Amino acid sequence: SHLEQVCWNILKLCGGLPLAIVAISGASATRDKTNIEEWQMVCRSFGAEMEGNDKLEDMKKVLSLSFNELPYYLKSCLLYLSIFPEFHAIEHMRLIRLWIAEGFVVGEDGKTLEEVADSYLKELLNRSLLQVVQKTSDGRMKTCRMHDLIREIVTLKSKNQNFATIAKEPDITWPDKVR
Repeated sequence: SHLEQVCWNILKLCGGLPLAIVAISGASATRDKTNIEEWQMVCRSFGAEMEGNDKLEDMKKVLSLSFNELPYYLKSCLLYLSIFPEFHAIEHMRLIRLWIAEGFVVGEDGKTLEEVADSYLKELLNRSLLQVVQKTSDGRMKTCRMHDLIREIVTLKSKNQNFATIAKEPDITWPDKVR
């Protein structure tokens, strides 16, 4: 019953915005369902992120919190997606190979790097940070993309962390350091 109350509080904080609800559920999916203290901390941190903002800013804060909750190995993979244009459908195997080439994928016993990278991609999909755009005839993902609000947050984080810089204008000022 306590978990149900925490869930209702989190839903209330989302202001009925479906994308915020999906983002919170993705960030919360890996939490221990029996640890009451952990869920209270989740609820408090969402509340602190959203206090005193309008609805769009609330959603951006919640989505930003979803990014911050990612394990370290997924953050680099998600930041890397900021190099793709807005609304661009990213081919599944191309993305996996790019992540491996960049050194984002860490080998695991008994698995190929492609299998590990595929598990990273599935985890980002399960957290609703990526969307399937197109499937193959047998139901597997062919292409994916980021939702535009998530992309906005990831692009900003990528720029702030000097991970990547997007050159939209010819006279852009380049940071001192960038990946």
